[in-house]
Formats: sequence, structure tokens, C-alpha cells
Amino acid sequence: MTAYRLQNVIGPDFGRPAVLYRATGEAVDGPMPWVMAAGDTFDFDSYFNAFFPDVWHRHTKIGRVGLEVAATGPIRVVVTAHGTQFATLADTALDGSGVVWLDDLPKTGRMSFRVEADADTRLTDLGWVTDVPPLHAPTLSVGLCTFNREKQFAVTLAALAQLQEQNPAILHIWVANQGKTFTNPTIAEIDKRDTVSILEQTNLGGCGGFTRTMVEATSVATPATHHLLMDDDIILDPRVVNRALGFLAYVEGELAVGGQMIDLDDPTILRELGAKLDPERFVQSIGENSDLTTPEGLAQFHDTPRIDYNAWWFCVIPTATIKRLGLPTPIFIRGDDIEYGCRMAANGVETICLPGVAVWHESFHHKTSDWLTYYDMRNRLFVASLYPQLVWRPASYYLLGFVVVFMFQNRYRAADMNILAIQDVLAGLDTALGADSESRHMALMAQLNQLAPYPELAPDALPDTEEGTLEPLDTSIPSMVWMSVRDFVLCTVNPLLRPFRKPRRFPYVPMPNNVGARDYIAPKTPEAEAYVLYKARPARLWSVMTRTIWVSLRYGLKPQAHFDDLARALEANRTREHWQALFDLPRDRF
Repeated sequence: MTAYRLQNVIGPDFGRPAVLYRATGEAVDGPMPWVMAAGDTFDFDSYFNAFFPDVWHRHTKIGRVGLEVAATGPIRVVVTAHGTQFATLADTALDGSGVVWLDDLPKTGRMSFRVEADADTRLTDLGWVTDVPPLHAPTLSVGLCTFNREKQFAVTLAALAQLQEQNPAILHIWVANQGKTFTNPTIAEIDKRDTVSILEQTNLGGCGGFTRTMVEATSVATPATHHLLMDDDIILDPRVVNRALGFLAYVEGELAVGGQMIDLDDPTILRELGAKLDPERFVQSIGENSDLTTPEGLAQFHDTPRIDYNAWWFCVIPTATIKRLGLPTPIFIRGDDIEYGCRMAANGVETICLPGVAVWHESFHHKTSDWLTYYDMRNRLFVASLYPQLVWRPASYYLLGFVVVFMFQNRYRAADMNILAIQDVLAGLDTALGADSESRHMALMAQLNQLAPYPELAPDALPDTEEGTLEPLDTSIPSMVWMSVRDFVLCTVNPLLRPFRKPRRFPYVPMPNNVGARDYIAPKTPEAEAYVLYKARPARLWSVMTRTIWVSLRYGLKPQAHFDDLARALEANRTREHWQALFDLPRDRF
């Protein structure tokens, strides 16, 4: 029986935690061959090497599943099913190489295996296989957007370039550089290839960078079947790209495939396996803060969770989908992936998370720049206007509560940015988008710079503090009202109590229920080379609250026709002609 590869087994590499690749501590690092002494056991019940059948049965057409083994000596292979029941699926002795075919395969759960050496041997190949040949041979173009992260980006590009040498299915790599011109010699050498294009353009945000790669990838004479979008601030194990291609070889029709986000600073903790659009929270990360080294962390992939979109740190989209649905809406940053995910869902293209495909990305906890919150709010209202059937347009009380969170985090600048975003949306698209993304962003930064900054402290100049506790925020209306009343009173008397209370200290900016209208400090970045002091200021609190109530009331009184007009204007701005003007490219490039 012919075996066709579904998923290669891979060993620890690229400086990533070994436990994500193998369940126990045997030295099986780097690519095969792996040496086994008599009596050794290699156990691969792990995030990267277990097999999760549910996602395959839901979205592909495969047949019988097995484990292919290539070794130089006698070994024993034990395959185990995990899920509602724990069961041994196979316990087979092999004299060298062979395929262990599995019967009565569970439709959900996960399958893992371990290899035991009866004598000294070497493992030269391992992989999950099926007896059904691939439906087709997918090809891939890669689109990367970068802005002044040259050192980190060079590592990712080099890994992709090396993978491209090994896998001819990766047809082209497109890089949209919106920052300083590259000086890194590694990047310069890679740029000499015919299959790599580095595109210099003005800063149009992540949306403009990714869209440029989508334009280029769909404009060539023979486009790849799929286009992979990836961030520049990631650590990539490039072998997961092959996994995505292997999965897509068995997919019929148009399907977007997303990779998970693992915390760059806590590299076994999952931050998001995909996201749902929630009526109250807007975006709800699925799998947040789960440990991928535990059975509970792995079990969340046993029944593939439904997701509404996958962020563009790793997302594969069929080029046929891009051609059919058009280009993203030019919203600069923080929402392009949400908007396009909604558009795909509204047009019958599902996005799924593929277990064992992930990148390491900086945690959301440290992405607290106040200007980012402007785009979060503005784009939240944009998406709700464009896709009311998928995304609830927030009520006035929701916007009030949303801004209250920043107020009681003592982040008054962020609250001001949210108020500005609502005002701009109420004023109309010309104000909210501006002439172009870059000029709008420059104007936004100028407005932000007029607001008083938070004090920054060096690590060796911190005040005496007390440890703060971290608890989730209850967003129910009664809880939020109670917190607001309580913290208004506490913040008002804070100047009197400040000499008698130490500031609290947190590892990142906490939810307001943990602040308690107190001063606190938090690291500015994961490396903690500087800290920020967030002080409770009664006058600022009352000023922000008054303006928030006023703008929320104006928003609530705005007729639905305004948001319908906004949606039509946004749709008009995502045409190829509009993007052509933004990119300042001749018509023949489109």
C-alpha cells in the first residue's frame, strides 16, 4: 500500500523549547537522523508532533492513516489515542523501516506515538501518512510587511529563503519594506534572487504592506495557488510552512488556514489559536494563556474550535479568494485581518486553525502604545458598519464602558485617543481616514504628542512598591457601574492618601479592577529596560469622563444611515484603483 505524507515529524530546532516537539527529554535535536541507543524511548506526544484527526476529517479528503518509520535497526512503535478515551491503537515491532497502519481511527482527539529501540539504531524519517494521494499540488507565495525591524526580520527572511531552496512549491517571496532602506548583508544577498522581491514604499501600515504583497502575488502571469501573510516581529520555524502546504494538498475549494500565536517571552504559552468576534468584547482570543506542554493545552485541538478570523502573523489565503473578493480596506493597522476575515466569512470562505502550525510573537500585554487604541476603536466601528450581520455595532453604553477601562487604568492618553476615534467616525470617512494612511497617522501622532506623557523610570530608580494582584475583569454592566462609582471616589481622594500608600507594581498594564484607583508601575517593554508610572489624577479623570459621556451620547443619536454611508465609502476605498493611487504605481502594474 502506497503511503502519502500528511505531516512530517520534526525535532527541536531554531532555539525553540524542546518540549513542544517531544514529550520527554531525550536528545533528538535538529534534523534527522537521530541516534538511539538500545533501550532508549522517544515519546512524541507533543504540540508539534501529535496528529489531530478532527481538522483533517472536517476539511480534507484522506483515507486510512498510519505512521511511517525509517530506521536502521529493530524498533518498537506504540501509537496511542488521547481524547474521551485513552487507547493503544498499535504496538508493532519493525525491523528497520515500515508503515504502521491504524484501524478504527478516532475522528476527534489526538494521536501520539513513541519509539523504543531494541538495539542501537538511527531514526532517519518519521511522519504521519495516508493511503489516499493528494488532490492537487498547492503552491505558495509569501507576503511579509516590515517597518524598521531589520535585525529580527533578517532572521525570518533567511529562514524562508532557505526553505524556498528546499521546496520548489514556494514560488515567490514578496517583502513590503515601509521603513528605512535595508543595510543588512543577509537581506541584500537574498534580494539578488529572482524569486525574492523587496518593495520599498511609504509607510501605509500593516494593511498597506500586506495589500501590496497581495497585489504583486495576484498580478504575475502564473500566480501561486495560495498566498501566506506573515508579520516581521516573529520567530518562525519554517518547517510549519511545509505543514500548511501538506494540509492544503487535500483541501477542495477555498479555505484560509491560520497558524497559532505562541508567546515570544513565555515560549510554551499559547496566546491565540484564532479569534471569534464577540458582541461585547469584539475580539475574543481562543486558547488564550493555555500551556501547550500540558494535556489540557493539547486537548483544545481535539475538536477544532470555530474561529472567525486568524491574525496575519501567519495566515494562508487562496489567491482565488483574493481575486474574487478584492483587496483589503485601507485602514492602516489593527484590523485589516479582522475586516478581511469577515469578508471571507460573508462570502463562504472559512478560516480554520491548523494544529502544529505556529509562530512566536510578542505578547499583547506589552502592546500598550496609546495611539494603537485609536485604530482599535476606529476600526472596530468600521468593521461593524461593513459587516452588521457578523459584528454587532456597539451601543453607547458599550463605548462608555470601553473608555472607562482606560480611565481606571490611569491611561488618560489612551482614553483621549478613543474619544478622538469616535469623534472622527461621527465626522465621516474623510476625517476618519484622511487623505491617506501616512498623513492621517502623522496627524494622529501630532495630536498625541500634545497630551502630557506618562513619567518613565529607569530600572534602578524605581520607587518603593507593593506587588499587585492580577484578576480578570468582570465586564457585566452591574460590575462595571460599581467599579466606576467606587474608583471615582477613590481616585478623588487619592492625592490625600498618596503619601501613605506605595504604588503597586505589575508585570504589565493590568485591568482596572486590579488598579483600585492607585498609582502603579509596569514595564514599558518585555525586556523591562524602562518602567512607566501611571498616576491616578482626579482632574484628568473627570475631564475624560465628561467628554466620554458627551461623545457616547452623540454616537447614540447618530442615525443608522450615517453608518450605512460609511460602509459604502469604505467599500469604494478598497478598489484596485484606489490602492494603485496610494501605492503610486502605473496602471500596468495592476
